[in-house]
Formats: sequence, structure tokens, C-alpha cells
Amino acid sequence: MQAKARCLPTPVERQADGGATSAQAEAAIRQGRIDLAACDARRQLAVDAWPK
Repeated sequence: MQAKARCLPTPVERQADGGATSAQAEAAIRQGRIDLAACDARRQLAVDAWPK
């Protein structure tokens, strides 16, 4: 069984000086898309289960 992930934006990992590299930003965007897709799928299941 997979643990439920929270439906929050993925934070961008930062360097010690507070900056982020383009690779880190791109990884956060890609991971965020996966999280948003999972959140949307759970939302759709809840909508479909709601009594009409």
C-alpha cells in the first residue's frame, strides 16, 4: 500500500546562499507535476464517489 502524499507544491532545493540551480528548479517542476497528477486523481475519485 502506498502512503498518501500531501497535495502541496514541491519545494525547490536551495543552495547554501539561497539560490537554486536550473537542474534543481526543473526537478521540482517535474516532481510537482507528478504530485499534482496524483492529487487530481484522488480529487476525481472523491467527486465520482459523491452522491448525486
